[in-house]
Amino acid sequence: MAGVSLDDMLSSGASLVEDMVDSGEPILVVSHYDADGLSSASIFTMLLQQLKAPFHLKIVEQLYPSIVDEVGKLGYRNIVFLDLGSGYKTLLSNIPAEKILIIDHHLSLGDVKDIVEVNPHLAGIDASKEVSAAGVTYLVYKALGGAPEAAAHLALTGALGDRQDAGPKFSLVGINKTIVEEARKLELVEYKVGLRLFGVSQRPLVRALANTFDPYLPGLTGNEAACYDFLRKIGIKPTENGKLRMYSSLTPDEIKTLATELIKYLLSKGVPLKEAERIFGYIYLYTREAPGSPFHDLREYAYMLNALGRMDRYGTALAVNMGYRGRYLVRALDAMKEYKRVLSRLLRTIEEGRSLVERDGILLYILGEEGKPKLTGPLSSLLVSSAAAAKVKLVGVAAPVDDSHLKVSFRRVKEEVDIGSLLQKVSAKLNAYGGGHPAAGGILIEKGQVDSLVEALAENHEV
Repeated sequence: MAGVSLDDMLSSGASLVEDMVDSGEPILVVSHYDADGLSSASIFTMLLQQLKAPFHLKIVEQLYPSIVDEVGKLGYRNIVFLDLGSGYKTLLSNIPAEKILIIDHHLSLGDVKDIVEVNPHLAGIDASKEVSAAGVTYLVYKALGGAPEAAAHLALTGALGDRQDAGPKFSLVGINKTIVEEARKLELVEYKVGLRLFGVSQRPLVRALANTFDPYLPGLTGNEAACYDFLRKIGIKPTENGKLRMYSSLTPDEIKTLATELIKYLLSKGVPLKEAERIFGYIYLYTREAPGSPFHDLREYAYMLNALGRMDRYGTALAVNMGYRGRYLVRALDAMKEYKRVLSRLLRTIEEGRSLVERDGILLYILGEEGKPKLTGPLSSLLVSSAAAAKVKLVGVAAPVDDSHLKVSFRRVKEEVDIGSLLQKVSAKLNAYGGGHPAAGGILIEKGQVDSLVEALAENHEV
């Protein structure tokens, strides 16, 4: 399929979905557990419901051989993979299914003629920056008559969850930008440039600062007292008439001061300039949710989905994406609080310096039984903002998957490193399974391969 246009791929993908539906047999949908995967799964669920097709949805961590074997044994003849599969086509070809469709935006490896793949990389589009799997799924959804009003916001949520805001002032670009403009014309989404603090529209400023994890604010994130003191020191009153102030009460000069002082503070803590600048940029708002809703700011929405996925609350994620609130919203908020507590606890463990490997531009933290493999990704993202990361090119976090394997997630600190390509090369050398995007990726290794992994990464010319 190499060299075809995206339109041709979308047409082929849509035709295969129609064939699956026409067969009358149930469709197995396998999707990733992060915000992009859950958004993709929700959009595809809407599509199959619209087409009145029976289906079974399975959310997975990654396409490890054991997972692929499990999928094959389920006996489905129609299978769709969302936000995963492009790097594992040879492995997937062993599944005894009649029709297999991959909708993905990760780097594509190999060419298996019996598998239909919709991946913008194959059309020369940089899908690590310009469109997420949710965005590609959304394009397939539209090709089959899906209404943009129901799903455009989820396409953008998936992109923001994958940190594809890579344009000027951390804006969405490429196909993502096209979807933004489509949603704006439909009055579904609006955007502005401002401080990107978590829950700034519904929480007092002190609490918005303390709840901001992207970017991670060393010494402030998770510490309301420190945030209170920080505001006082930079000349902004944290309270007014005996109450904590809201961001909306700040004057334009106070907002400018806060943005400037936050960046200066982060730089003083050793945070790389590009990470520090993430505090100010484009904000994308979903207009069908009130300003006080956790789903109003699409970055917060993505954070919520990531929390639900990593806390194994897939059903709740799908429910809120389909528009259900009430008890599902309560469950989502509870899961996010627990997610933040666990992240904060593990960050403290990491800061204590346990099981640390540092070599030739690589910083790798190895968690013991207290670690959860699904949290290695967000932990490594947070650690990019640490002072220790300023001295290296790659930051990684490892956690046990079982008695004999570790999952290792990496994030790049220096732009010249392409983590996805690097991990694919290293995987071949170690007989492991890994890959990802230029800025982020992961690998499954045996516990005894840590030194070999670090050595292979260090020896590669890209590091």
